[in-house]
Amino acid sequence: MNRLQDFTFFSQLMANANMGWWKANLSTANYECSDFIVELLGLDQTGVISFEDFNKRIQKEEQLSTTVHSYGVY
Repeated sequence: MNRLQDFTFFSQLMANANMGWWKANLSTANYECSDFIVELLGLDQTGVISFEDFNKRIQKEEQLSTTVHSYGVY
């Protein structure tokens, strides 16, 4: 397969499995999200959510561990 075929295949696979992805951008402190995650979280079409806004969607008792992983601090 070539890159476009791979992309198409894995995009369809993830859509059929109701899965998405996100990529942490440590420079901007944002997550860049797939279409599935955008829809799931009700984000705008940019597909970007800040670490802070994402963290607000997480239960208080889980926020610290999530923030630690977001910023890559262990």
